[in-house]
Amino acid sequence: MDRYPDISDHGLIGDLQTAALVATDGTVDWFCTPRFDSPSVFASLLDADKGGYMSVAPATDKYVSRQLYFPDTAMLITRFLTADGVGEVTDFMPIAGQQATDRHRLVRQLKVVRGAMNFVAEVKPRFDYGRAPHTLEITSDGFVFHCAGGQHLTLCPTGEREVIPGGQDGGLAVQRIGDDLRMTVALREGETSGVVLETMGGRPRRIPPAELRQMVDDTSRFWRDWVHRSTYRGRWREMVARSAMSLKLMTYAPTGALVAAPTAGLPEMIGGERNWDYRYTWIRDASFSVYALLGLGYTGEAAAFGQWIRDRVVEHGGNGTSPLKIMYRVDGSSGAAAGLPGLDRHREPDRLGLRALGPARRGHLGNPRRPRELHLRPGSVLGRPGPGNPDRREPRPPRRDRPLADRPRRHLYPGHDPRLEPGQESFRPALRHRRPRLGPADDAADGLHLPARPDVAADPGRDGPRTGL
Repeated sequence: MDRYPDISDHGLIGDLQTAALVATDGTVDWFCTPRFDSPSVFASLLDADKGGYMSVAPATDKYVSRQLYFPDTAMLITRFLTADGVGEVTDFMPIAGQQATDRHRLVRQLKVVRGAMNFVAEVKPRFDYGRAPHTLEITSDGFVFHCAGGQHLTLCPTGEREVIPGGQDGGLAVQRIGDDLRMTVALREGETSGVVLETMGGRPRRIPPAELRQMVDDTSRFWRDWVHRSTYRGRWREMVARSAMSLKLMTYAPTGALVAAPTAGLPEMIGGERNWDYRYTWIRDASFSVYALLGLGYTGEAAAFGQWIRDRVVEHGGNGTSPLKIMYRVDGSSGAAAGLPGLDRHREPDRLGLRALGPARRGHLGNPRRPRELHLRPGSVLGRPGPGNPDRREPRPPRRDRPLADRPRRHLYPGHDPRLEPGQESFRPALRHRRPRLGPADDAADGLHLPARPDVAADPGRDGPRTGL
């Protein structure tokens, strides 16, 4: 596989406080702990040489892999097909709960479905974006990666297979490579094995099968119960549910804040300069995410985010007259983090931390009609907008003297949308009607009155004449 796989060649897992990316070759190449915006432990997504990773794959290079999720869950299956058999790696993170914690678990369960397969696992953590050294401790019950400052990573084997240093048949063979780890295990049809990676988990211990099954049952039950709370019953249920789970995975449960993305430093264009850190709550992006979840009936997520917004407003003056910042950390703080040299994604410097902490300006908060509509939706706790002018601006240098990211550019919504008449709140998404838009009949149902276009011809449709090219 490519040293830098596309972001589309990854699956996302998480515990509602942090998240990890798993590539289709079984490599965890992005994992930050204990929060989304914390320094990374695995970051080979940005730097294949210095970023660190944890991989699990067949011992042979001649395999085909596929990824899928257990239905209605965020439990990821990477399936490997070789000439000798079919094996699976199931990855998930047990839910961490509503209280912020430094302890997070990532479960990697191995199973052979048909034939036989030799699995090879490599664990190469690189703490603090690869800047902090670590040491490895091997015990009969597992492994501990110690880092300066007291942070540590515990690797606990599952099942009853014995840890055999030096490598022998019939167990989990371990090879130490410096302060990194390489493990091999041979499984036949129906056999299972695996490891649990735990941050700040203390001394290693063997995970008994009953405890592992409990983690699987609890995690799958949480996600299925959450998915079944959706009010959407249309034809696109599977895709809608999967998209909703992606938004939920980017929610920081202790505060209700949503991050724009779980990754950082990925350029919009190869060789471009817009490789921003999106692991923060951008007011605009989070508002759209909450709006989508609210449309599916998830009022609890909207209420939690509304309370988080209210707290930010109170911090900035209490009466709504002070402008919000463009983005915040998930805990609501706005202290800037230093940029990071070192990790080399496509030979461009990574932009990490809160780099744009000025007041939000026109367009930064999203469609100005969305807040009014959100205020009128059930479950909203935002309250009525306070007085004040959100567009108050401080003197700024001429446009030619500003960096690209600070120049006024129109990215999403214009200052005025000519397609909307005065008083109209917003376009209603077709999702609320549980079917695709078909034309003016749908627009009329939404209260929209779009101007006729002279460059299109009338085309009869199911709901009467509709415009078509």
